[in-house]
Amino acid sequence: MNTPKITALLSIAQLAIELHNAKNTAKSAQHDYHEKLDAFERDVRTLPHERVDKLDPNNADFIDFTMMEYHARRKARCVAYNIKRWLDTACRKSHSL
Repeated sequence: MNTPKITALLSIAQLAIELHNAKNTAKSAQHDYHEKLDAFERDVRTLPHERVDKLDPNNADFIDFTMMEYHARRKARCVAYNIKRWLDTACRKSHSL
């Protein structure tokens, strides 16, 4: 094996570890978001069954209550998706070495 191929394999391994960690972070953020939804339903009121309209003033308490967890969940999922794309690209490029 030549040096560029070994370097590519090491970077792929590093990206795979990062992807595993990012997926675990996304699962944890998803769990935190669901916990916050359960807390809202338990403490405030029942959850709306339809899609939540952000402009509807009746949903303002729901949005305020869950906003931080929702954004953390979205960010974690985006990070995991981006790392997966980088890993796919690195794997594809390593085949040409």
